Amino acid sequence: MAATPPLPTIPRSKRFSLPPVMKGTACEGCGALPAADLLAEILGPKMVVVCPASCAATFSLSYTSASWKVPFVHWIFESAPAAATGLRHAYDARGMRDVHVVCFAGDSGTLDIGFQALSGAASRNENILYICYDNEVAMNTQGQATSSSPAMARTPTTPRGVSTLKKDAPRIIAAHGAPYVATAAVSHLEDYRMKLRRSAKVRGFRYLHVRKSLQALEAASQAVEVSER
Repeated sequence: MAATPPLPTIPRSKRFSLPPVMKGTACEGCGALPAADLLAEILGPKMVVVCPASCAATFSLSYTSASWKVPFVHWIFESAPAAATGLRHAYDARGMRDVHVVCFAGDSGTLDIGFQALSGAASRNENILYICYDNEVAMNTQGQATSSSPAMARTPTTPRGVSTLKKDAPRIIAAHGAPYVATAAVSHLEDYRMKLRRSAKVRGFRYLHVRKSLQALEAASQAVEVSER
């Protein structure tokens, strides 16, 4: 396997950085950090981020500090796309159509608890970008299985292994007729950058499914290689 460049675990963007008080809020090797960092780098200052309860919410906000240097909304688990829809229409009503409205959510908030709101926004073709950073387990609550967990994965709630297949989120969203659906991985950062730039040029509902894990670099890289075979 070809050598992969080091993963930028500590964010380097000028619009996303962990304050000192929040340095330990993300697990070591967390791939959501570079995923958020590159999002802030590519979409720039004219962006608002809606984040449901998740790992990202934990490292994004505290009582005294915030990691994002753009407007950030910490929303409830079930309805981040609905909140993003409201913001999109509010910005449009004020003539601020160049503002990117982004949902940044984990797999549980995307494919389980928040799926009805995601499906609704995709069906209506709301002009928002939805990014799912896929842990394949609910890491913010000690690693329970989600519908994004691969078959036979052993978790605290599935000690004998997950008995169902992993939910194919990109194909499900594509079936809604979304104008842009893509997959990416934190092990392939240039590919992720390219897809963020491309998504920014599309109007309507856009969905980007980003593979990451606690062993982000190696696991994501291997997952990409296996899927390409």
